[in-house]
Amino acid sequence: MQALAFLIVFPLIPSLLLRLGRNEKAGAVIVRLSSVLIAALSVYTSFIFFNHVYAFDLSEYAILNGLILGVELLMGAYIVVLGVRHRRFLLVCFAALQMAVLLGFEFGYAHGVAVTRTVIVDKLTIIMLLIVGIIGSLICVYSVEYMKDHHRYHPSPTGDRKNVFLSVLFLFLSAMFGLVLSNNLLWMLFF
Repeated sequence: MQALAFLIVFPLIPSLLLRLGRNEKAGAVIVRLSSVLIAALSVYTSFIFFNHVYAFDLSEYAILNGLILGVELLMGAYIVVLGVRHRRFLLVCFAALQMAVLLGFEFGYAHGVAVTRTVIVDKLTIIMLLIVGIIGSLICVYSVEYMKDHHRYHPSPTGDRKNVFLSVLFLFLSAMFGLVLSNNLLWMLFF
């Protein structure tokens, strides 16, 4: 279970480091080392869980579900505020609808339904972990050189945004690992 949690949490570290850092060479080293570690850990995790179907019950951690619900609602409120500010009212409607469905399932309509297995690892999950871990890591490594050439030929009026782009890629990897592993609607919407 620790390897699965590490796959979800670890990409957040290089994402934060890249977002805060300004040094291009240090960013490239962070991307390459983190990508190798993520790819190796996804292969290692696949070997660990390959033979059986594993299901983990995390429902006893009510604080974790409450934290995920709170963060999901904060992200939805942020999207609503941005949509109103930029006059994207269809985006506001979709974000409000998602929050209403989320709250409806959590506190109303599906109140009697209990998910007993929050995380499930089966053969399909293993295949998806390998795809996300290996292909996602290769995309991150390739993006370092791509963004160097992109900014050379297409200068941005806002300045160099390479590290922001690479940070979002690692954030995306973390979200994909969480999405692949989750068996709970709340967790799936969060990731």
